[in-house]
Amino acid sequence: MDDAEKERKDRNGGRGRPKRLTRQAIVRAAAGISPEDFSLLKLAEILGVSSQSLYHYFPSKEAISKAIALEIAADVPVPSSDLGWREYIRQTFVLYRKWLLENQFPIARSMPPSRLSLFRAGSDRSEVILQRLDSFVAVLRRDGFNADQAVNIWSLLTNFIRRSDLHRATQEDFNAAWGELIADIGESEEGQFPELRGLEKGPVPDFEQFYGEVLEIYLDGISARYGIK
Repeated sequence: MDDAEKERKDRNGGRGRPKRLTRQAIVRAAAGISPEDFSLLKLAEILGVSSQSLYHYFPSKEAISKAIALEIAADVPVPSSDLGWREYIRQTFVLYRKWLLENQFPIARSMPPSRLSLFRAGSDRSEVILQRLDSFVAVLRRDGFNADQAVNIWSLLTNFIRRSDLHRATQEDFNAAWGELIADIGESEEGQFPELRGLEKGPVPDFEQFYGEVLEIYLDGISARYGIK
């Protein structure tokens, strides 16, 4: 059997681990599949291998999901700890948004958590997450928060990051959402929603400015709650 024939056999269900397949290649391919389309068969098709060959690397679909979470934890950039607390948190969101827009990871962005996971990557212990949390607490403690307050803010931050569509939205997405709002207002009876009527005449807001304002509201809330500027 020549090498080309052996490779074809591996791709089409032959026994043995395909030489060109790696754990990282599997994770990257899996992260690029939308949650509604994800299956081991779909993943194998994208990779050009048999679904059985994936089990050499991961025992289940759940194991691949955990690996995606660990990959993200290691890959998302971290702001400099020299920044003040406000800019540190602001840059945490800005860098995460930039990473999301540059990396096509729909399954990672959209997959709902199966359990409360504030301090782990998925359900697994992660040195990366622990180091990031430790640095986060150090920055906030340096600037006047106590450790409990810092962990509270971390929990709020991680939930906002995981559950908000804003971080991965583009101007085009925002234009569509704004258009739906204007259409809904227009279909309402005359006299309804008088405060919203004025929006019909104005332009669509710039999304980057809109996103920045949302972050400032978030940061102002933290500052007001704990009395730290």
